[in-house]
Amino acid sequence: MGLMIADFEIAAMNVNRDFSPNIFRKGCLFHFNQSLWRKVVDDGLRSLYINAENEDHTVRRDVQRLMAVPFVPMDDVEEVFDMIVEEADDRVLNVATHLDNNYIRGNRTLRRAIPPLFPTNNVVEAYHSKFQKIMVIHHANVWKFLDELRSEEHDFHQILAQHQAACEQEV
Repeated sequence: MGLMIADFEIAAMNVNRDFSPNIFRKGCLFHFNQSLWRKVVDDGLRSLYINAENEDHTVRRDVQRLMAVPFVPMDDVEEVFDMIVEEADDRVLNVATHLDNNYIRGNRTLRRAIPPLFPTNNVVEAYHSKFQKIMVIHHANVWKFLDELRSEEHDFHQILAQHQAACEQEV
């Protein structure tokens, strides 16, 4: 079984689920919370979340509880999620429904990536940024792309050899 680490863009998850049903997917906590935050903003709850210093702090509390769901053991996610929803302010229920439909019950192929930590795809994003700077030209032809890819592979093998040599010296 293959592994894919990606952000929580719903369209990307749906495409991957449809075309690669046997791929084990792990998500990024940052992008999960970003997706949840977008829903909070779309539902007009941003000011209630940010201005929680007043007496009405329930929206902030409930959104933070939803953001903590990825840290719940996999076997307990649905039960804990249901408890959060049961105690949640009615204004947060649309956000909770979105979370349930897209991440908890609606997508069985998405799995929790911890323990110990929820990985991010920051390494992938950093590499993409680096490779984009190497390419210089946007929309380069395939030959330029392949030349740069070969060069990048060569650099990788040099770095790998250096690391292996350093490990052998330590032993």
